[in-house]
Amino acid sequence: MSLKELVKEAKRPQHGRSRFHVGHVRPKAKGGANTPENTYWTTDLGNRIQGDKTLAETVKTIIEMAEFHRRRENVEWGELVNRYVD
Repeated sequence: MSLKELVKEAKRPQHGRSRFHVGHVRPKAKGGANTPENTYWTTDLGNRIQGDKTLAETVKTIIEMAEFHRRRENVEWGELVNRYVD
């Protein structure tokens, strides 16, 4: 996330659109609350990816997907990461 982009969007909001969301470590759908310790800034894409999963469940899913890809490519983690880092 970019603070510069957040400030830019805050100064010129578009009704019904935002690239920045407040996410929940434990989603409200799973009993989470709107408290400072349970919320964080995230991107719209990050929020869509997380959906109703907890942050830990989301990270686990991402790691599992990456591990599947690593095994399919038959490479070590370092090589896989280097292939896709800009």
